[in-house]
Amino acid sequence: MFVCEPFQVVLEAIVGKGHAGDIAVDDTSFTPECSLGNVGLVTVTTQPTTITPNPCQPNEFLCIENRQCINGTLVCDFKKDCLNGSDEAACGTCNFDQQQRYGWRSVGFLEYDWTLGTGKAPSGQCPDADHMENNGYYLLVDGTMSDSEDYKSIQSPVLGPSGIECQLKFWYYINGNTDYSAIDVFLHRLVNGTDIHDFLQWFDEEAPEWQQAVVNIGHQADRFSVEIDGFPGDASDIAIDDVGFFNCQTTTPILDLPIDCTFEHDWCNYFRDDTADFQSDRVNHTTYSAETGPGFDSEFYYLIRQENDKARSLSAIQNPSTGQPRCLSFWYHMYGLDIGTLNVYVDSVSPTDFSRKLIWQKSSSQGNQWLHGTKTLQDISDGDASVFGCRIVFEDVVGKDYLGDISLDGIFVSNNQCPSTKTCDFEVDMCDFKASPEKSWIRQQASNMSNFVNMDHTTSTSLGSFALTKELQSSK
Repeated sequence: MFVCEPFQVVLEAIVGKGHAGDIAVDDTSFTPECSLGNVGLVTVTTQPTTITPNPCQPNEFLCIENRQCINGTLVCDFKKDCLNGSDEAACGTCNFDQQQRYGWRSVGFLEYDWTLGTGKAPSGQCPDADHMENNGYYLLVDGTMSDSEDYKSIQSPVLGPSGIECQLKFWYYINGNTDYSAIDVFLHRLVNGTDIHDFLQWFDEEAPEWQQAVVNIGHQADRFSVEIDGFPGDASDIAIDDVGFFNCQTTTPILDLPIDCTFEHDWCNYFRDDTADFQSDRVNHTTYSAETGPGFDSEFYYLIRQENDKARSLSAIQNPSTGQPRCLSFWYHMYGLDIGTLNVYVDSVSPTDFSRKLIWQKSSSQGNQWLHGTKTLQDISDGDASVFGCRIVFEDVVGKDYLGDISLDGIFVSNNQCPSTKTCDFEVDMCDFKASPEKSWIRQQASNMSNFVNMDHTTSTSLGSFALTKELQSSK
């Protein structure tokens, strides 16, 4: 700017409403072309700029578009409560290209932290461009400027509640010459005034390319925040880009997310049921209990821990009416003296409730081997107009002691009927066996029989079932 008359610059700070409005300046300077004048300038008293007062209470949020006040708990709840969605504008979903973090903030007291980067980092180990291969920005931990034992943390704004299929997705880049670089993701929940810190997932695959991370948040009944920690290791760079929360609304979720899964990289679109008694783990090693669980696997599998009670994993919700049967296929491992039961259900989901139907079941040890299970899925809705979706549920009922690990792997659903099977334990249905004449054979529970066997062969209990002929039915 060229000015031929003496001038002075006035910095003015206008205090807003409330105590959370500090304003600061630092490192002010003038270029060498600006010289100090030798004339006195008249002191001018500036008139304060008139601003419209904030009409909202401290616990409320001001919608920018119409200056409407809404409850602060509605901000970042994955639902637009302001007219144009300003309450959801800074809730963690961003690509950093505007050089803004959209609610992500650094936590801790470290001298060096996540910074905005673009192009090649000084170390030369980070990407040449952001995830979209343009001149955009990403968040970076520069390994050359940090201690290898430090971790760098960023935390999202307070979010939620969230629906059962809520996921955090982002792209990450880890490149360097160390085995210690990783990204960890945690969930923070405030329970009775205490911050509960739950580990969700970690990523440590080093490669000179962007890779996608998918983290299942699942159903959270209360407000929460997400923490991402970067461990740069020894002079390694870590970057993240295109961070977003998907399908987190508590209303009707998106249908037909893919549910084929080998658990090789993540949980795919399977979600741990937080109403169950304990949670499943995803591992690629032998279980910690001797003489139970798989000894090896060529891929990742997930392990249901040896605890009391039950654990459940729920698939993403699918369209209940496809007009054709579908084949559910999966591999299971049930080995150990204390193996309980593996149940497979189909839930028919309506807007306010669901009904659960048992479609497959195995109990007791099946030998130290991976076995193949299949089940044909028919039209789930059965004509009920209130049913908008269905989901598959895998449930482990743990046995009497710790030698009872159960594992699953390789879950696939194809658009055809499953091949006929020649084996059946009659615990759930008649499988592919057809009675001829009709109703000449039925499923019967041993506990309902008198003057006959008091247990079935499969479970060796009175609660087990078997096939019963018509002649024996009439003699009960």
